[in-house]
Amino acid sequence: MQRPGDSLAQESVAMHRLQELLQAEQKTLTDGNVDLLPELVSGKARIISEITVLADGRHQALVAIGMEASENSMQGWVDANGNDAEKQQWSSLLALASDVKELNRLNGVLINRHTQTNQQMMSLFNGLVGNNFYGPDGQSSIKANARKFGAA
Repeated sequence: MQRPGDSLAQESVAMHRLQELLQAEQKTLTDGNVDLLPELVSGKARIISEITVLADGRHQALVAIGMEASENSMQGWVDANGNDAEKQQWSSLLALASDVKELNRLNGVLINRHTQTNQQMMSLFNGLVGNNFYGPDGQSSIKANARKFGAA
């Protein structure tokens, strides 16, 4: 029978990978290299799926011994039944999960700022040139107010 603490080392490894990926995402956002974001988002989804499967297994092990499938129940199990390694892994995993949550929040703030900046630039651009870039004849509707060279 699986013990609730059996997957803690695997969860920790996966959470560290997620932390590294979020740090890479943050660097990508601060550098403005948004072309890399789709690959990073895909990687996040894979790791989060892996973490979810591991946590679900831990929760199922808790339920199998008559406990609630929750982090509070896991804390109770670790306090009462966990060995020293499991206690350390659980404590480290909780701290790491908190760090990952904060990294993800900060990345969300950066993404929102990029989105707002892009929306402001599009609004400004649309205000300058109007909403239609091309007229019914297929020609650009952007008209320059420059005088021709040599004209008086």
